[in-house]
Amino acid sequence: MAEEAKCTKSKMFTSREVDIIVDFMKENASTMRSSHASAGPGAAQKVNQLWLSLVNSVNACGSGPRTLKQVKEKWRNIVRMII
Repeated sequence: MAEEAKCTKSKMFTSREVDIIVDFMKENASTMRSSHASAGPGAAQKVNQLWLSLVNSVNACGSGPRTLKQVKEKWRNIVRMII
């Protein structure tokens, strides 16, 4: 029988982590929305670097390590609540 992957639930994002995400996205909104056509070569790499920078900022809070996937999902959920 194959081992089943254990699905552990991560801790909820703190209000400080959410504030960091929202502030970061406000400051970098135009770059994060840029496409390869409008921003030129290397736009995707710039956006990826910004995401990694955001993950590092969130992890600097010390509330627990967050992955890129977790931070992106949290941002999507925040945007859904606003719209």
